[in-house]
Amino acid sequence: MNHVGTQRLETDRLILRRYKRDDAQAMYRNWASRDIVTKFLTWPTHTSSEVTRSIIDEWVNGYSADNCYHWAIVIKDNGDEPIGDIAVVDIKEKASVAHIGYCISNDWWNKGITSEALQAVIDFLFDVVGFNRVEARHDSNNPNSGKVMQKCGMKYEGTLRSSDWNNQGICDACYYGLLKAERDYLRDPCGTLSIPYWKSKTQIVPDTIKIIHSRDWIGQYKDFRRFFRVKHSLNDPIVTDFDYDTISIDCQAKQLADMINASYGHEGISVSEHDIMQWKTHKTFREDLCIYINADGGKMAASGIAEYDEICREGIIEWVQVLPEYRNKGLGQKIVTVLLSRLKDLGAEFVTVSGNLDNPTKPLELYKKCGFEGDDVWYICQKEYNYDKKG
Repeated sequence: MNHVGTQRLETDRLILRRYKRDDAQAMYRNWASRDIVTKFLTWPTHTSSEVTRSIIDEWVNGYSADNCYHWAIVIKDNGDEPIGDIAVVDIKEKASVAHIGYCISNDWWNKGITSEALQAVIDFLFDVVGFNRVEARHDSNNPNSGKVMQKCGMKYEGTLRSSDWNNQGICDACYYGLLKAERDYLRDPCGTLSIPYWKSKTQIVPDTIKIIHSRDWIGQYKDFRRFFRVKHSLNDPIVTDFDYDTISIDCQAKQLADMINASYGHEGISVSEHDIMQWKTHKTFREDLCIYINADGGKMAASGIAEYDEICREGIIEWVQVLPEYRNKGLGQKIVTVLLSRLKDLGAEFVTVSGNLDNPTKPLELYKKCGFEGDDVWYICQKEYNYDKKG
């Protein structure tokens, strides 16, 4: 790692800087003297500004260490007076892990200040220092602290019962963590990976395949297919005022496989009933994300399957298909709309989908109509090999 010590950080509204000895009065007045702020902290409420002054003296002296990361939080429009604190409170050097703690004046609660500071620190620890993981914890009776962590992309990893202590006594500790690879993916999912994050951790790309983003494409391979990958931010309300049903994979696997084969036969795609059943083994599988629309006579005319990754809070649309004879009737758009609605209800923060850019049915146009955005294209290439003909 590249330890550089506490550096000045700046966001839209904040400056994170080193403490100065003359910050004692502001720290004491704004948060250190307030029981409401220190309620769930591990240090007691300060009884005088002299106590605060002695603490700050220790912190200022600690800046001589290049692995000290401790900031005063300052509001740009509020002068140079600190209103809170954020720091790396523990480092696991061999594991490349930083544990973060924070607190701010209750005058500034519920304004997004803490999450803005935390995000700046996370990015600094990943991008400048080179940590692989950041983590934090909170008393289970203080869930608002967990909301700050979630807002910055940190994932709830579990609660350790009676494992911690604060001014309320022994408590249960809720742990959150974030890996650098996850942060990078959440910043730009469609431009970072050609597949969802969870798949990148479970699937191995064969040596014969090379995957290249369009920004790096210079015609390196002759044998390739182009796939788009786009994102829906789920910002607007989603209305589903039409009839649809949920697929029972156990009972309708063959019917769904037949429909997929009929819909994608022009692409040479073929799935079996066994392939359909295998979807149930995915950790992201949910049967309520398998839906269909019937045509007259009960025939399955359109269907769709999505998955939900709780770690990244990502919805993934895997399949949307409409039988050829029912196309151009708006059924595909209805399927996508229902899947978006259900994923949003589950807690997804965004939804991604990919598909063959050269498919004559033009699936990208469908997803753009449904509110997906982006222009990322990935080239899936077949490597060429030259074999010696000796022997």
